[in-house]
Amino acid sequence: MKKADGISKIKRFTFLSAIEDIINTDLIYIYIIQRDCTRWHYNFLNQVARKNVVE
Repeated sequence: MKKADGISKIKRFTFLSAIEDIINTDLIYIYIIQRDCTRWHYNFLNQVARKNVVE
């Protein structure tokens, strides 16, 4: 009985850690996408601001 409990605990742990890995990966991707989008957005705003200043 004890051995079976240990196996189920290990299985549960790996399942939860797999879910945590997926969540962490998603958060990393979201962070990268947000970072790139804000960088693009700032560049775009800078270009618009420069155009307005030059004109």
